[in-house]
Amino acid sequence: NSWAIIQENPVLGVGVGNYQVEMKKQYTKDDLGFPVNTQNQFLYFWAASGLIGLGAFLLLISYPFIRFFKQEDFPLKLLGISFLVFYSLIFLFDAPLNFQVGAMTFLVFYGLLALKESNTTF
Repeated sequence: NSWAIIQENPVLGVGVGNYQVEMKKQYTKDDLGFPVNTQNQFLYFWAASGLIGLGAFLLLISYPFIRFFKQEDFPLKLLGISFLVFYSLIFLFDAPLNFQVGAMTFLVFYGLLALKESNTTF
């Protein structure tokens, strides 16, 4: 269903506020009795905010991955890469950033890793 929305609005998306409405329309076309649920974080960003939103999200994941890959401190390198790979796999099968618990967990650990990577002391 996300892919159907993307095919109709590939560049700009439908907007974050209209995503639920458009998904509900797709569910109605398929005659599904389920509540609206997003199964992939990447497809959600593409459908909701278009190629710009998807690109920004991919940059949010890939730039720190490259920075951690170049990191000299091996434990920090391992922790950073493991964190990003773990969440990238989760993003393939769920959309945790759409809910408060998932978004706050990701952002807190992402922020802490960014602080540690930049050698900022607490």
